[in-house]
Amino acid sequence: MFTFFKTLRPSEQLRFGLVAVLIGLAAGSIGFGREIFFLGGILIAGSLIFRKFWIGILAVFLLANAFAQWRFSTEFQHDELRPRVGQEISLTGVVRSFPDVREKTTRAMVRAENFSGKFLLILKNPVAVEYGDRISLCGKLTLPTNFGDFDYREFLKKFHVQTIVQSPESFEILETGGGNFLLRGAKNVRNFLEKNVKISLPPNHATITVGVLLGVKNQLPTWVSADFKNSGLTHLLVVSGTNVAIVLAVVGLLFRRLGRRAAWIGSLVALVFFVAMVGFDPPVLRAALMGGIVGLSAAIGRFSDARNLILLSAVILGLISPRTLHDVSFLLSFAATLGIILGAPFLTRIFSKIFWRPLALVLAVTVAAQIAVLPVLGKSFGTFPIAGFVANLIAEPLVPLLMAFGAVTMLTGFFGGIVAKIFAIPALMIGESLLWVAHIFGKIPAVEVPGFFAEILGWIFLAGAAVLLFSRSFARKFLEFDFSSTLRQDSK
Repeated sequence: MFTFFKTLRPSEQLRFGLVAVLIGLAAGSIGFGREIFFLGGILIAGSLIFRKFWIGILAVFLLANAFAQWRFSTEFQHDELRPRVGQEISLTGVVRSFPDVREKTTRAMVRAENFSGKFLLILKNPVAVEYGDRISLCGKLTLPTNFGDFDYREFLKKFHVQTIVQSPESFEILETGGGNFLLRGAKNVRNFLEKNVKISLPPNHATITVGVLLGVKNQLPTWVSADFKNSGLTHLLVVSGTNVAIVLAVVGLLFRRLGRRAAWIGSLVALVFFVAMVGFDPPVLRAALMGGIVGLSAAIGRFSDARNLILLSAVILGLISPRTLHDVSFLLSFAATLGIILGAPFLTRIFSKIFWRPLALVLAVTVAAQIAVLPVLGKSFGTFPIAGFVANLIAEPLVPLLMAFGAVTMLTGFFGGIVAKIFAIPALMIGESLLWVAHIFGKIPAVEVPGFFAEILGWIFLAGAAVLLFSRSFARKFLEFDFSSTLRQDSK
């Protein structure tokens, strides 16, 4: 029965182990009791003594599950703010996130100093607060309020936050310039680039461009936000795995003539700098780690290794916080990235027979990601955004163009005046195209689907992914395909 495991190669054994750890971490919220830790230890010893791989797989599953149970049970045991909910309290603390500046409010995560814990601070504009500021305030601690089907409390727990202080009675900035100096430098660069875009483009177009490039969360007018939400294009306005992958792929291709090692180093430098600019929040780290796997693998020409890399990235995130594995945004990101890894090479070969090769690559990535996220969307929201599927096919190819011309706008906006506006014309036209795509497809309602259908579709996707993850023939035929060679052939 277990002879199958004897035929596995080392990389396949690693893949089985990563899957076992991932499932164990994901099941940590259920838990099977503390005894599984000791059972896992016994099985580890048994696998070493009897040299049975399947025993080791079962052992790492149990140990991962025990670890996740421990993390869930101890995550907030030292939070001294939660028991004080409803009380007026004086707090001092340090801003630990890049502020989220919206139309009427500014939001930031603050690590308290006089109490153990972290809270969300919501200030009415125009109060200015920056990363690293040491602040003092007096206000009422409250719990987050859920909105319809959106579990806001669970969302904030990803940031290790359980409480909110909104519009405090008193607020004072005690010191500025704190925090990590590298992050402060990256934030200054981001502010500079954002300012250049706003000088060169109208407000809506500037917000779209900055969102695509830097993930800055400025608020769009209500009607524009509704169009992007209804058309399934909201993910284009924030940092996503697709955006990060494009950045890394472009950097890898630029450095590729200097050798794969230079491409690898250049991609890593770009990744670190990009993440530093947009902030080390958990969603950003998830997007950079999971989305960056695709771009980095393509840049170094080792796309076949991406199957292990995507699983490893998920395991790392799960070890940092098992709660992440249950988040809808994580599931969407994971499914999209896995879909790209397993489906994009196959689709690229097909589309390359019809379209210009670089366009075929972009279309293949888009289609693969959209198909992969359908089960998650159906299960989580009860709908399949048919309009969003088509809208993404049209809008996704525009993203690399907007990133390229938006980068030019960021750099030339420094000159100001007519010069900046001339160089910003391509970004303006592409931004206007995205606005029209969002507006047109935002009028088409999503298709409601029964829960059982989404469940069946999800199991089909999981079964198909499991087969492709371990299929040697599929890997030889498709996963060893080098995306960058497609682009090089076209340039000859």
